[in-house]
Amino acid sequence: MDTNLSRCLAFTEKFEGRYQASRHDNGNWTGGNIGSGLLVGTMRGISAPIMQRWMDETGDDRQLTSAIMRTMPESIFSDIAKRFFWNPFGCAEMPSGIDLMVFDFGFNTGENGLRCCYLGQQPSGMLDAHLSSLTIAQIAPYLTGDQAVDFQDLLNVKTDGIIGPETQAAASAAGMRDGMLIFALASRQRHYYRQLSSFRRFGRGWLARTEARMNAALDFAYPGLRTAV
Repeated sequence: MDTNLSRCLAFTEKFEGRYQASRHDNGNWTGGNIGSGLLVGTMRGISAPIMQRWMDETGDDRQLTSAIMRTMPESIFSDIAKRFFWNPFGCAEMPSGIDLMVFDFGFNTGENGLRCCYLGQQPSGMLDAHLSSLTIAQIAPYLTGDQAVDFQDLLNVKTDGIIGPETQAAASAAGMRDGMLIFALASRQRHYYRQLSSFRRFGRGWLARTEARMNAALDFAYPGLRTAV
């Protein structure tokens, strides 16, 4: 939902933090890979290549430096986030909560990571249309692991981690189709992070962020809902 943009930006900025310039982070190099180009760092989660792209598109012909990154104002962060992430991902057309799951994850991982949000299908068309078209039965196979058990606990059904007919019926009766999708997206996003070569270095933080993202998304979608996660 477009009205959720500011809330999603606040969540993302909180987890991205301010300036950092680790040599081990691809996004801190202007070339997009460790050792490629200049090491200028990242500010508010805006990577060096994205900042360079923004400067090129806005006619700023200065060489990107660490000083420019360090002094990036919040207004530039918001403009870049909307221009390169919120709008292209179609978040304005997504239900409340789903928008956060897609925006924050896509902001953190880029377009390659966002592919996993198509829930196993080959990406085609806009992600917002794909997610809106999914039925409870279609979402069920992608809700696995701890997220499956937590979702069942929330519905007060048998917590066996198998999203079968009983769980699906309970989700339908409770009007929790979007909630089920939030849990499923969290499952897929956790799996994606675990496949990354840098998971060993950054994985704990990524998984904690996914948990926080899921809980915040549930609050967006179902204000006042008391969750068991």
